[in-house]
Amino acid sequence: MKKIFFVVIAILTIMMLSGCKEEIPGNTVYSASDMPGKTVGVLAGTASASYMEIYGGSMSIEQYDDVETMAAALKNGSLDCVIADVETFEEMERYSSQLERLEEYFIDRQYCFAVSEDNTVLLENLNTALQALKDQGTIQRITSGRFESDYIGTESTSADIATETVTVAIDPKFVPYAFYDDEGRIVGMEAQVVRAVCRYLGLEPEFIVTDSSMLVYTASSGKVAFAVGRLTNNGEDPSVVYTEPYFNSQQVIVVRE
Repeated sequence: MKKIFFVVIAILTIMMLSGCKEEIPGNTVYSASDMPGKTVGVLAGTASASYMEIYGGSMSIEQYDDVETMAAALKNGSLDCVIADVETFEEMERYSSQLERLEEYFIDRQYCFAVSEDNTVLLENLNTALQALKDQGTIQRITSGRFESDYIGTESTSADIATETVTVAIDPKFVPYAFYDDEGRIVGMEAQVVRAVCRYLGLEPEFIVTDSSMLVYTASSGKVAFAVGRLTNNGEDPSVVYTEPYFNSQQVIVVRE
């Protein structure tokens, strides 16, 4: 009788422990086409948040101040998926092994400067500067976010003093690529890359603010020397030529397993 009693206690204990096991809601997103109407998480102040702003009411966007809270919200079903860069996804994995990224990228683009097609000398100079700054590690430090708002590059340059001003079209409405700081100065990853390139070439950049839709036109028409602003070399506009890429933007879709 005593043996039966202990067996029953053991079975009840196992059942209680099984009932306490955390249940993970099923996944509802298997590709980007599943995202409309869903609740999507992004990390505040990142490129992911800026990319998602263009989707308006087609999906509900929730912004989070830290990765751990966002990972927990995805895990418990408060979010259907998360849009993040690869580094953020890897950090999310440290908080939960029950999350995974889809093979499909949400964003996978290489960004370049746009130059008027007849300005081949400037194109060559920009490419030379970009390659040199990549070799020095400057571009990587800027694009990884490890820079101060007044960073212009401190590595060896071909000219220490700016001798000429160069006009650059930019749209400062896209955090963290280009935006205004508290003092009204244009900062961000792309602005800092431009400053580093110009410093290398002995130039002083003068930013000309324009809407994103007008960036290529301002470069092709000669209104500015070159334009920057998440521009990709798609070969569709013969009026401009593009530099080598300065940044590869990859945003992934993170879901529950």
